[in-house]
Amino acid sequence: YQAAYPGATTETVPSDAWKRMLLAERNPGKEFLTEADYDRALAMGDALRRNKHAAHYLAAGRPEVTIEWVDPETRLPCKARLDWLIGDPLVDCDLKTARTIIYGIFRAQAWKLGYFHQLAFHRLGLRQLSGRIPALRILAVENVPPFDCVVFEPDEDSLWAAEEEVRSLLVKLARARRDDRWPGQYDEEQQLRAPRWVFDEDATEDLIIGGEDAREPASAE
Repeated sequence: YQAAYPGATTETVPSDAWKRMLLAERNPGKEFLTEADYDRALAMGDALRRNKHAAHYLAAGRPEVTIEWVDPETRLPCKARLDWLIGDPLVDCDLKTARTIIYGIFRAQAWKLGYFHQLAFHRLGLRQLSGRIPALRILAVENVPPFDCVVFEPDEDSLWAAEEEVRSLLVKLARARRDDRWPGQYDEEQQLRAPRWVFDEDATEDLIIGGEDAREPASAE
């Protein structure tokens, strides 16, 4: 990693994009990391090591473990990279950063961003390769001071629901490859109805989409 461009000034290197291009040329195969990002990463790592539960899992194991297997149902080749894998007992630890680890907010994000699905996919692979069912943990750390952190254990009902979706997607992928047909979200015409809050002032569904109030008209581009 390269944290700064030696000798660069605002006159000689006028933009961040230009800095990144120069760094990429002079450091092939490396990724640009700013000093602020570097300091933040160290602080998050220190916070995890101070947490007794996270430190317990980080005391032994291997980082960035790649696994490959063939899904027995679809015969699709599968591949995953595990953040941290402990061999005995078998534990797959997934490191996640977040603006907040408040339970209600984080669990919604964990489902929306596929954290449960990712771990369910990992478990399919580890079970196929080892014949054992791994324990699964999420080591979550906030990416803003004071870098609060927590270890979450995904519950079995959530993992079961995620695994069902993963298996469904594998079947769809296998079918699409077999038939060379790649459908979109909808195969048929769809009726479009205004959201519930248009008809019911007490309804709160779909009011915030992507951080924006859905009741405010979007500007045309």
